[in-house]
Amino acid sequence: MGQKTSAATAKRTETVRILHISDTHNLITEQLVKALPDADILIHTGDFTDQGTTKEFQDFNKFLEMMSDKYKYRVVIPGNHDTYQVCCKILHTIHYS
Repeated sequence: MGQKTSAATAKRTETVRILHISDTHNLITEQLVKALPDADILIHTGDFTDQGTTKEFQDFNKFLEMMSDKYKYRVVIPGNHDTYQVCCKILHTIHYS
């Protein structure tokens, strides 16, 4: 039959490194990306833009692509600044319809 594994030998020695950043408001630069510590997962929680414009999203996406070698997994959760344009358009539509 199969080999039994004791609790001591089953203990995993692998670690997952997570880097959390937020509120960068268009301030991510190539220099900053190089200075960030290595991690397995990068999580950016909110406000990577100032106004949530298409250009700001495109610029941020370029940095995410640039980080793909350094961070295998990248998780982005938009904040209130990132959804500002969308919310304004919705409110304008509701108000004037």
